[in-house]
Amino acid sequence: MSLGDESVYPSNTEVETETRDENGVLWPARVVMSHAGITKREYFAAAAMQGLLQKGGEYAAGDLAYDAVRNADWLIAELSKGGAS
Repeated sequence: MSLGDESVYPSNTEVETETRDENGVLWPARVVMSHAGITKREYFAAAAMQGLLQKGGEYAAGDLAYDAVRNADWLIAELSKGGAS
């Protein structure tokens, strides 16, 4: 798994509930729901897109998305090398 594929904000939630068996008897049950969250690449691209929009200028939607993802990939590549020095 590359750095960009790692999850941001993964979570597990446990829920107490009840379930009925085939005889109609109620039994306590615990359900664990997992959510992987978004990837670091998606998170960085969203942050880059916000910065590009804040900067202003004319962007076609596809160009804005392309530039945001390209910036995210550059950041991930730099972080994979150990960061900027």
